[in-house]
Amino acid sequence: MSDSRNALAENRRMASEEMHERVRAAIDELMRSGITPSFYAVADLAGVSRSTLYRRPDLRRMVEEAREQATRLHPSWRTALNQLEVENASLKQQVVQLQAALAKALARRQSLRFSTNKPRYEHAVCRFEAEGRAA
Repeated sequence: MSDSRNALAENRRMASEEMHERVRAAIDELMRSGITPSFYAVADLAGVSRSTLYRRPDLRRMVEEAREQATRLHPSWRTALNQLEVENASLKQQVVQLQAALAKALARRQSLRFSTNKPRYEHAVCRFEAEGRAA
């Protein structure tokens, strides 16, 4: 009886170590791919259930630490990101100014277009005659 218990305990320990290795390999693969490890992705890749990842403190900690590590920005990236955010805000402001200028120009064009009662072709004829050419 003792031998069977020892065998069962050894099987559970080996299965646990194998699961631990599969979860570690799944996390490593996701990190190499540039994907932030989530419980869903790790469980799918490792072939274990999400509830197993949540229930086992060692596996849960592995996923949470990997997720935290993946979301941390390198200091040089943070500086670049801040610069890009400032540039983006400036560009948004320029877009708003250009939209306002375009709206103003279109309104002016519209008002000039309807400011005379003469059809457009008459303007061309008048200009043509003013240049000394016969119509």
